[in-house]
Amino acid sequence: MVMTAPTFWTLDLGNSALKLRERSSLDEGEATRVTLANDSNLASELRNRLERSQLAGIAFSSVASPSVTSELEELLRQASPVLVSTTDALLANESTVPETVGKDRLFAALGAIVTLPAEEDSVIVCDAGTALTVDLVVRREQPDSVLARFVGGAIAPGPELLAGALAAGGARLFDVGELIAEAESVRALGRDTAGALSSGVVHGFRGAARELVARIAEEVGLQNPPIRMTGGARGLLAGLFAEKRVVEDAALVDRGLVAALARELEG
Repeated sequence: MVMTAPTFWTLDLGNSALKLRERSSLDEGEATRVTLANDSNLASELRNRLERSQLAGIAFSSVASPSVTSELEELLRQASPVLVSTTDALLANESTVPETVGKDRLFAALGAIVTLPAEEDSVIVCDAGTALTVDLVVRREQPDSVLARFVGGAIAPGPELLAGALAAGGARLFDVGELIAEAESVRALGRDTAGALSSGVVHGFRGAARELVARIAEEVGLQNPPIRMTGGARGLLAGLFAEKRVVEDAALVDRGLVAALARELEG
């Protein structure tokens, strides 16, 4: 019987899909990525993959329903000697109701702070996905085990939600989600209904992101703060913060998951 070498998994479960990354070392940059649909077959598919793997540690982020999250978390706990599902060891959550903050926001915040240059004290994390989240993370001046503080942020609709709301809210409106892929050619002055809807979604989304970043920075006295951009719709925000220091990072949540798992394994 051939034994497979132990590997590490990070899993980012959203409302529509599970992004699973597998790596042989937490220090290596590359990881094998698999995307699974968050549907009725997800638990079965994950169980089959677990049975074929030898796990040394797993980090798990979920914003799915409590029932789905609990079911998958139990599967993972049985398959791995180490399971991490919080950022508590490295990130202080200063929200007034901490338990309501999505795990993806927290892991993205952690991913931003562990990749932030040492000379920087704060970073704004802009995650453009199903929802647009804009969050502030501040490095601790005298870090102990906790590296940074998650101060809070804002949540707004993402482009697909905006398009869907327009389609659902108007009798003669229709879904313009497919047109978002052509965002670079979308003009603000729409010359027909489709063009006007596309403008509202694309440029409305860009305007929301710009304003939220500006207002958060102003409220805490930051000038030209670094921004970490992630999420599947981040391409819509290209060039939006030309005078800011923007770094795109599609794997920001994964970086946070890796950091949390590494800290747990260090003991």
